[in-house]
Amino acid sequence: MVMRLNISIKLYLLLVLMLVVILITGIYGIRELNTLNQITEKTYAEHISISEEQFKISEEIYLKAKRNSYIFLSLSLSLFILMGIYIIRNIRYLLQKLKLTKDKAIQSEVKFQELMKYAGDSIFMTDATYQITAMNDSACQLLGYSRDELQNMKIHELMTAEDQQTFETKIKKIQKDGGSLHERTFRRKDGSFVDTEVNVRHIEGIGYISVIRDITERKEAEIKIRENDERYKSIISVSNTGGWEYHGDTGYLWCSPEYFLMLGRQQSDYDFSGAKNLQETWIELLHPEDRDRSRNHFAEYLKNGSVGMYESYFRMLHVNGSWVWIWSRGQTLRDAQGNLTQITVGTHIDITERKKAEALIKEQADIFTAIIENANEAIWLLSPDLTVLQFNKTLKERIQLNGGNEIYLGADFKDFIYKGTEKEFMRMFNEALKGNYPENELCQTNIHGKQFWIRTRMYPVYDIQKELIGIAILTENITERKTMEFERQKMTDEMLQRNRDLEQFAYIVSHNLRAPVANIMGINEYMQNTEMELEEKEEMNSGLKKSIDRLDEVIKDLNSILQMKREISEKKETVKFSDVIDNIKMSIVHLIEKEEVTFISDFTAVDEMTTIKSYLHSIFYNLISNSIKYRRPDVAPVIKIKSELIDDKIEITYKDNGLGIDLKKRGEQVFGMYKRFHTHTEGKGMGLYMVKTQVETLGGTISIKSKINKGTEFKIKFEIEKNNT
Repeated sequence: MVMRLNISIKLYLLLVLMLVVILITGIYGIRELNTLNQITEKTYAEHISISEEQFKISEEIYLKAKRNSYIFLSLSLSLFILMGIYIIRNIRYLLQKLKLTKDKAIQSEVKFQELMKYAGDSIFMTDATYQITAMNDSACQLLGYSRDELQNMKIHELMTAEDQQTFETKIKKIQKDGGSLHERTFRRKDGSFVDTEVNVRHIEGIGYISVIRDITERKEAEIKIRENDERYKSIISVSNTGGWEYHGDTGYLWCSPEYFLMLGRQQSDYDFSGAKNLQETWIELLHPEDRDRSRNHFAEYLKNGSVGMYESYFRMLHVNGSWVWIWSRGQTLRDAQGNLTQITVGTHIDITERKKAEALIKEQADIFTAIIENANEAIWLLSPDLTVLQFNKTLKERIQLNGGNEIYLGADFKDFIYKGTEKEFMRMFNEALKGNYPENELCQTNIHGKQFWIRTRMYPVYDIQKELIGIAILTENITERKTMEFERQKMTDEMLQRNRDLEQFAYIVSHNLRAPVANIMGINEYMQNTEMELEEKEEMNSGLKKSIDRLDEVIKDLNSILQMKREISEKKETVKFSDVIDNIKMSIVHLIEKEEVTFISDFTAVDEMTTIKSYLHSIFYNLISNSIKYRRPDVAPVIKIKSELIDDKIEITYKDNGLGIDLKKRGEQVFGMYKRFHTHTEGKGMGLYMVKTQVETLGGTISIKSKINKGTEFKIKFEIEKNNT
């Protein structure tokens, strides 16, 4: 626009010059015409003497010159008028153009000033001497100076000493190239420095305009990137990690020096010019067993959109012929818009030692597993909520042997706890959860009703972070040992019982036998040495018979006891309590009816046991006989018999409403031989002694509670395991 305006101005000036020339020429022609008229008039006036012929020639020349002068003047005047009109019109157009150009220039100046004012970058304008002539607010803020201060400075005064030394060289290059984009460091008013990017342009005849951008954050980011890059390289080097970068569009694989060092190779031995080299730098170095799998895995990762992280394990050939285990990980890069690029970067880590350690651990684990699997003890691991985490073959076989369901990982072990041991098992388990190591011997009953003993130990198991994983449980079948212990205890109990029997025999011999024998000996001696009347003889014979009868009773009682001891070897059988009671009731039905005896029996909990039938019959018979014999005179006898299963023991409660016994006075004599507590009826004091002896012979215990005129209660307990082992 400016160029076109300059051309128009030059053209108008040329036209004006031509108009002036025409005007001067016209003026000059008029002047010459006037001069010719003056000469002609003078000639006529002065009547200069010339020939006729000369006068005519002069007259023709005059007339011709006059005519030409008028023609020239007419043409010049016409041309002058036309040129004047043209010039006037074009000057008016030129003035309009100038006004429009001025307006646009003003608008451009306003826009430039607004741009200067609101530009984020700092803008400086300098003249040819580098004096700052204008700047925007950003420039003042960047350097900390006011406008007045900056307008009194030259631009290079704001630079560092190092940049000032290269300023002149840089200016010459700017003048030659018309501009430059470079980085400079400026010094702020407070003495600090700021890194900038300078875009400077040379304006001919005016000076320079510079757009300066603060790149401090970018520089800091670049420094961090360099630091991170150095840190990454250091980590890669120290950690024996190799880096790689694969270009999917060209098949080019760049590998770091560490990538090859872990294989005993050199990076310089391979082509990294950018050509396709995946085959030689990776595929050919793979173990034959890993090659197809690893190559296909990487290809699938790229084919499926590079989702997530690429990860693979394979062996690569070391230069010495050995195989190096590699853990390869990578990820495809994305651009600023989040789109996948053709570049996938990753690392190679030498995990050969880890693989060797894993192999050793696996070998040791296999050995340990073999030991666990073949151990005689049942071993398993439960989570805190009793979920089965692991178990060995022995446990599985034991559960199957005892008729339980097949155990499996993830099962709830509560389904496999044997009935009757739930409370003790859970007590031990909760103790182990607290960090303790409980141990106990438990008697369990399988679904076939057979009892067996196990020794149970529990141990809390923790991970490397000391977090509880679960409870390890070891159980050992100790049924055989417990059987031997029971037999030993049985033998000990029998020996103790025999000692008590011997003591009882000694008591019988010393008291019960000695009295009738002494009586017999005294009467015999008296009868032999004394003359007696018939009546006295009969009295002596009667006394002698009583002593002999008493002696016979004692001998029979002793024989009964000995007979009972011999019957202990009698074959045991399953006996029902209800059947025994019914048989006894039938045998004494008349007595029961006479005394109006009421029986209340409850054998729903347990109605049978394996025992010696005759002993069990004798026990109940003696108890029932005593209840009827020692009833209260004014109260009909009521006999209650109930069986229960408590702690793996059969407990029989026998209760009546008879006379009762004063246990405070006679408690120690209750089960003694020939001990009687009521004399209003016949008896020898053998019944309770026989009951206790038979109960203990069967491996049980008997206890008594009694109150006078309230009744008596017996509790008889038999251990199931001793009768079923």
